[in-house]
Amino acid sequence: MPEVTALARTVETWQNPIVRAIETGLSNARSEGYNRIVKHVGRIAFGFRNPDNQRRRVRWACTRRSRRSTPSRHQCHC
Repeated sequence: MPEVTALARTVETWQNPIVRAIETGLSNARSEGYNRIVKHVGRIAFGFRNPDNQRRRVRWACTRRSRRSTPSRHQCHC
């Protein structure tokens, strides 16, 4: 069963990092999430001619949660 052998080899190779992640509760999920956002913005950039504009768009996308949501000027009084 080569699949089981490959799995055992993988677990053996990554045993220390796996144990540390379980013990500390830390992961690289946040950096992986930012990496996904950067790649996504790059895909939808449609060829920005100015690299500064793309940098600004990435920064805007990555800091969305930390910005205050500004109330709308138009309030609905339904």
